[in-house]
Amino acid sequence: GRSLVAALAGGAENEQTLAGILLVRAGDRSVPLITEAISAGATSAALVDVLASIGTDTARTALERATRAPSEVAAAAEQALRTLDEIGRQRE
Repeated sequence: GRSLVAALAGGAENEQTLAGILLVRAGDRSVPLITEAISAGATSAALVDVLASIGTDTARTALERATRAPSEVAAAAEQALRTLDEIGRQRE
């Protein structure tokens, strides 16, 4: 899992795409690994995109914590939360 997170955060484009797909498919099992990477200072907005794509309550909580991360990640997390809120309103 950590190898996938590392590929997502800094691999070549194809590696990032494949890692993102696999992490999303793993769902909530990926959330602690992604959260760990963000806490360790990873600044890839792709990590936030994966959390948003997972879309579970656990992933949402991780996104809320990510809003306190370095600025690039925080901005992406805030946008992802707004998008998830909008999707939720449209489903109601």
